[in-house]
Amino acid sequence: MRSPSGRGAHRPSRRESVLAAGLAEFTQRGYSATAMGSIAERAGMSTSSIYYHFPSKDTILLELLNRAATSLRETVAAVDPGVNRTDTARRTAAAYVGWLMPDPRRALLLLGNGVGGTATVEADRRAHDVALTRAVADLLRRATPTDVDLLVAATALVVLFGELARTQVDDPVPEPRLRAVAERLAARLVP
Repeated sequence: MRSPSGRGAHRPSRRESVLAAGLAEFTQRGYSATAMGSIAERAGMSTSSIYYHFPSKDTILLELLNRAATSLRETVAAVDPGVNRTDTARRTAAAYVGWLMPDPRRALLLLGNGVGGTATVEADRRAHDVALTRAVADLLRRATPTDVDLLVAATALVVLFGELARTQVDDPVPEPRLRAVAERLAARLVP
């Protein structure tokens, strides 16, 4: 299929292959050790084909970060506030574990595991971190509108999310066990 410009149309399945390969490369090797050629090889494509879809490895990483951030913020936004802040923290942790389990590597990229990147990528990651912390704080605020420590509690939960992702990638545990641990830790962090 040709686009109006005369070039072949972007095939969504090929873009998804590039993103899957980029996720694997970035989380296994880190940003600096990942090259467009290694992403291409993992995706089963030529390097020039990768450049057709993404002009740089930064754009691949930014796309992965944006997708993960959007998905996680939607997950947090869908949590029903509990009867109090502790119950809400437990529900948020349980929802996060449900989001984490299909592929914990995306959380590692998003929650700053040292994958690295350019200043633009790091600024984007920090902006997503702030947005996620605010989303968690808003959720906690609905449970306890008068509490002044909401951002501290939300930050603690976001840090917990990053640690759970690292644990799940390094030494995976079954979802029910991870969910129980996450809920207990969240209840302690957000009394």
